[in-house]
Amino acid sequence: MPSWTTRRVVRRWMTAGGIVWVVFYTWWYNKHSWNDLSMASTEKRPDPHCYSTQQYAAIHSLAQNAVIGNCGDDTKFHRPTPHRTSLKVTVAQFHPSLEIHEESTYFIQITVQLQAYNYNQQARHQGGDEFVGTITGWSPDGVLFQTARVWTDLRNGTYRVTFRIPRMELAAYRITLMHYYTCYDGFLQYSTTAGASTYRLQRGPMMLLNSSSFFLQLPHPKDAESLLHYLWEERKVCESSQDGIEQLTEGIWMERIAPQSNPELTLNAQWTPFCCRAPTVTTNHILRIGSSTMPQPTLQVGDVYDLKRNFHDKWIQFLWHRAPTEENTIVLSSGLHFLFNGYHPADCVQLILRMICQLAHRCSGRILVVGPVPIQQQLYDRVDMTDLNVMWINALLHQAIQVEGAGQLERICVDRTDLAEFQTVPRVGHILKGAEAEKALERLRAKVSFQMSVEEIELIKFFHETTSKEARIRIYSNRTVWFANIEQFLRPRPETYVQGDKIHDKRDINGTSLFQTAHSELIDQLGMLRAGAGP
Repeated sequence: MPSWTTRRVVRRWMTAGGIVWVVFYTWWYNKHSWNDLSMASTEKRPDPHCYSTQQYAAIHSLAQNAVIGNCGDDTKFHRPTPHRTSLKVTVAQFHPSLEIHEESTYFIQITVQLQAYNYNQQARHQGGDEFVGTITGWSPDGVLFQTARVWTDLRNGTYRVTFRIPRMELAAYRITLMHYYTCYDGFLQYSTTAGASTYRLQRGPMMLLNSSSFFLQLPHPKDAESLLHYLWEERKVCESSQDGIEQLTEGIWMERIAPQSNPELTLNAQWTPFCCRAPTVTTNHILRIGSSTMPQPTLQVGDVYDLKRNFHDKWIQFLWHRAPTEENTIVLSSGLHFLFNGYHPADCVQLILRMICQLAHRCSGRILVVGPVPIQQQLYDRVDMTDLNVMWINALLHQAIQVEGAGQLERICVDRTDLAEFQTVPRVGHILKGAEAEKALERLRAKVSFQMSVEEIELIKFFHETTSKEARIRIYSNRTVWFANIEQFLRPRPETYVQGDKIHDKRDINGTSLFQTAHSELIDQLGMLRAGAGP
C-alpha cells in the first residue's frame, strides 16, 4: 500500500495535470470557437449592443440647444454665404481615419470623425449641420453590406459617427457623405415662415458624394458566406416583446452578389438585425393605419383632425363602424401630415397620442405605433417636414410611450382631457385651444361648408360619457402599446432618394420597389411580433 507521502505526491500531480488540461482546453476551445457560428455562444452571452437609445438622447439635446441661424448672417434666404458649411470643401478635406472597436463575435464597430469647412475653406467651430454617412463594404467572395447613420454633432464644428459592420474579410469599402442642413435650419418650422414667400431651404441632401474605395483589415474576420448563413438561417427569431421590436429594427442590409468592384445594393438585399433573426409572417389579422408612407394601408389617413381633408371623415367612420376585435393587431403610423400642417414636433406627438388613446378606447386589439419615416429631403423647398424634425418626433414618441408611459396605455391615456376632440387647428405651430380655437373652427367650418356627421356627434357623446377616471382605468388597464422606429431600416437604401418624391420609397426598379417588398414585409413582421404578446 503506498505511503501517505506517495499518495499526496500523486494527488498534486493529478491536480497540476488537471489544471494544465483545463488551461490547454480553454486555449484550444477559444482559438477554434472564434470561427464557430453556433447559436449556443450568442444565447449564453447575449450581445449587449442589440439596440441603442443614444440616437434619441442626441436629437433631444440638439433640439433643445440649437440656435437657428448660427452662421453669422441675418438673411432670411438660404444662400451660400461664406460662413455656411460647404460640402464640397468639407469632402475635399475629408480623409477617413477609422477607429476599430471590438464588439462581438459577428459584428464590429468603426468610428469616423469629420471636420466641417465653410465656403472660405475655413474650419467651422460651431455645430448646426446634419451629415448622413453611408458605409458600403464587400467581401472577395461576393457578400455586400450597407448601413447608414446620422453623424453626431459635437457642436464645435466636428462630427462623429459609429457604424456597426459584419466581422468579415473586406475586398474594399466606401463611405458616402450627404449634407442636409446647416446652421440648424433643419429645425425651422413651416408655420414660422409661412408669411415669408421668398424663404427657401436649399434642396437637401444638398449633394451626394462617394469617397474612393479603401481597403480595411478587420481583426479575426469570419468567412463571409458562413457568416451570412448563420445570420439569416441559424439564429434565434426575434422575440415577441418591446425588446424584440427594437432588436428587429436595429440592423444592416446584406446580400450575396457576384464578386465585383464598387457593387450597388439591390432589391435582393435582406434586412439583417444585429441580434436576432427576422420572423416568418404567419398571421393575417394585422390592420395598417397610416399615411401614404404606410405600405398597403387598411386605412389611409393623415391629419385626422383637419376638417379640410377627407382623413377626418375616414377616422370618424373607422372608430364608429369598424371597431376591431381582440384578435386584431393594429399598426399605427402618423406624424408627417401634422408636421406638414404646421404643428411643432412636440404638438405632433400630442396629436399622435390622442389618436392612440381614441383608437384603444374603441378597439380592444393590440397596438403598435411605428414612428414616421425619416425624411431624406423636404417635400418642397419651403420649410416643412425636415429630417431633423421627423427624427425629433420619433425621439419624443419614444420618450412619451416607452420612458414616461412605460408602454402602459393606462399611464398614457387615463388623464388626457382631449379624447372627445376630433377637430383641431394650429396657431404658430401649436394646438389652438379654448374659446380662440372654437372661433377659428367656426370660421373654418363656414369656409369649407362643414357639417358634423351623426357618427361624430355620437362619438363625442360616447367619449364624454366615459370621462371618469374609474371608467377609463377599466378601459386602459393591463393593456400595452409598443413603439418601433424604422429609421435605420430605411435610411441606407439608395432608392429612397428619388427626385420629385422625397418622402416615399416607391421608386420602381425592374417592376418592383422597396415599398412593396421589404418595407411592407417589415410592417408585417413588426405586427406579428406585437400579435404574439398580450393585450
